[in-house]
Amino acid sequence: MLSHIDAIILDRVLHESNTT
Repeated sequence: MLSHIDAIILDRVLHESNTT
């Protein structure tokens, strides 16, 4: 379960960081 959430969070963070 944690792995799934971690992957989603990581993906979201990466996308947000790319926005800069």
